[in-house]
Amino acid sequence: MKTIHLLGSEEQNKFYLPKLNKLELYGAFCLTETIYCSNAYGIETSAEEDSNVNIVINGAKRWIGQGTYTDIFNVWVKNKNSNEIEGNLVEKTRIGLSTKKIEGKLGFRSIQN
Repeated sequence: MKTIHLLGSEEQNKFYLPKLNKLELYGAFCLTETIYCSNAYGIETSAEEDSNVNIVINGAKRWIGQGTYTDIFNVWVKNKNSNEIEGNLVEKTRIGLSTKKIEGKLGFRSIQN
């Protein structure tokens, strides 16, 4: 919620924050990747605008707490045009988004990844 509050648009703040606060929606922070773990400078997931001015995200994240039942994902990516790291809010209903529960963890099991 803090990331949306600090970096989100006024419209995003008005729509998402009340619902997240009341637990009507669940959110997840998606930074970690398989190779570079949580090192933001090594992010390989990318984003760029297509010809219809939609943002297209390509890549995979890993170890996202509550990821299999999250409603809104804050996905950290490298912008292909500016080469900057940026966050994008992605709703679970978006085409191409998929989640998979990580089975067989040996560590802390109370949070589903």
